[in-house]
Amino acid sequence: MHPTCQAPASRPVRCACRLRRIVVAAAVAASLPGFAAAPEADPQRLEGLVARWVALRQELAAAGRRWEQARAILESERDLLVQEKARLANPATAHRPDAAGLHERLDAATADRDRSAGRLAAFCPSLVEAETRLADLLARLPEFLQSQLTSRGAELGRRRNPPAPDDVVERTQRVVGLLGEVEQLNAGINTGSAVLTGPDGTAREMDVLFVGLGAGYAVSRDGRLAAVGRMTDTGWVWTWPESGADDIRRAMAIFRKDQPAGFVPLPVTVEVSP
Repeated sequence: MHPTCQAPASRPVRCACRLRRIVVAAAVAASLPGFAAAPEADPQRLEGLVARWVALRQELAAAGRRWEQARAILESERDLLVQEKARLANPATAHRPDAAGLHERLDAATADRDRSAGRLAAFCPSLVEAETRLADLLARLPEFLQSQLTSRGAELGRRRNPPAPDDVVERTQRVVGLLGEVEQLNAGINTGSAVLTGPDGTAREMDVLFVGLGAGYAVSRDGRLAAVGRMTDTGWVWTWPESGADDIRRAMAIFRKDQPAGFVPLPVTVEVSP
């Protein structure tokens, strides 16, 4: 009988940006008229989120290795039991002098099997929690960042049920792989284009720049509209300040090495958890 485990209630993952040292520097939100900045966040908390991702990935990888080792032991013990069953079914060999030793080996194999099943049952909640939290995080990313991830993210959202022993390794590898991709996005800067709906309700293609997972900037092709994005508990939100398009355009040009390096004031919004 397979061990079962209950999926814990999902809770939102707090995510914020970690601005890398690049030629584009973030300044206070007050540098752009019409933009209200939130209180400054504790940098240690922002770094702590990334540290938790790394620790979780390491824990899942170690658990996957332990399960592989345990599965090999169980398969070996199963083969032994099958062989012994066949021998006992033969009257000519059923009463050999080593019958007592056989019982001891069978008892030991059963105990090892029970221990492996217990370790698997203890690992199930952690795996389901990791899948749930990671799926919730991916759902709050803008479409542009979601497109940078592999198709494993879509599969993750469909596999919230407790894992069976046969698919623990596969699901663990999927979570570990996605965590690695998310860490790369959070540690880097990504540029491209995306279709955004402006304050007038018109959808238009805009150039976008994302700093990690917590800050995004967009500017229209004609340079008239600027947008500043951030992640919230309910998803990605774009705000539309009255100015700032020139600074965002210049930041993109510097990042693409179309202009000399320099400091550009860009608004950053962070939230402090209670």
